Amino acid sequence: MKRPRLGPKEAPLWAEFLSSTGILFTDYEYDFRVIPIADKLTASKGEYQYDWEQLTCPRIDAIARGAQGKLTLFEVRPNADADPVLRLIGYRELLKTLGIFTEPMNLAVVCRQMTPVTRNLCKAYGIEVFQIKSPVSDRSLANQGVLL
Repeated sequence: MKRPRLGPKEAPLWAEFLSSTGILFTDYEYDFRVIPIADKLTASKGEYQYDWEQLTCPRIDAIARGAQGKLTLFEVRPNADADPVLRLIGYRELLKTLGIFTEPMNLAVVCRQMTPVTRNLCKAYGIEVFQIKSPVSDRSLANQGVLL
């Protein structure tokens, strides 16, 4: 997929990441489905099974190559808790088990905020954190010091 399939809060965050840090990576691929899905509907699966699998299969927000050519899996969350971290760890193990990628993979979370406990979890598992600060969109005197 050429464009990321992100929600209304994640899309601006990802755009800011790309403009500030995205140059460190190449060969972006978006909305990567972790489990291979059959290309055709089959009668034995039922009329809606294929559509259901397409909607519910695990997906990685983005995959790219780092400076040394190492594959990096990205999860994009404005407020990152343990969920995206655990998803990344699970996706990496699943990709290895399925033999989709056998090379070593880096993991990265792109966020605006992250709890200290989650940051420690990332450190323990070698997950890179790209924390993108919220832009200040209103510079009027009434909103001095307030991030919008």
